[in-house]
Amino acid sequence: MKQFNYFDFANVLSEEEMMEIQDKLLSMSGKEMESYYKKLLEKGTCKSKNKKIECLDFLTYYIELRTQWNYFLMNHMDESVKAIYFEFDTLFRWSGEFSSCSQYSSLVHKNDDWALDSICNQAEAPSFELLAIVYNGCCDKCLGGLNNKKVLIALTISIFKQVVEMNNPGIPVCIHYKYQDPLFRLFDDKQY
Repeated sequence: MKQFNYFDFANVLSEEEMMEIQDKLLSMSGKEMESYYKKLLEKGTCKSKNKKIECLDFLTYYIELRTQWNYFLMNHMDESVKAIYFEFDTLFRWSGEFSSCSQYSSLVHKNDDWALDSICNQAEAPSFELLAIVYNGCCDKCLGGLNNKKVLIALTISIFKQVVEMNNPGIPVCIHYKYQDPLFRLFDDKQY
């Protein structure tokens, strides 16, 4: 019997799909990105899976995420913080964690070791258990090639970008799901 390998299961996006999401992050607002990926769902051919996704309460998740984000910024920011990243776990209740870091390296350097090597503070972010259940019950691809898991990851990222747009700390902010590399940058480095 093959042993369960979390890394193999969590690493569901191809390099091209990750680049697509990163490009959307840099070229669209969070709301535009959310709308783009929801329209992909409407065009998809896995209607039963898409109905489950459409029924997810992203508004409540947005409110909880915004509340925890604001709390994190109020309690864990000081002059030593150079970047923040948000990590969510696609397999375990879609739970999340905010981390402030004393270092940052731009996307062009293709090295995200700074994120783990320079953590100053961490705080729990809200989970979205129903999203994790839908995600883990999804087929990777349905007829027509739509990657449902990519859409769920992209929707999570777009929701977080909307939260940060409402209260931007003025330093680089990144997001990733557990074991993903590289981290997604929410905004172009030139902004900072």
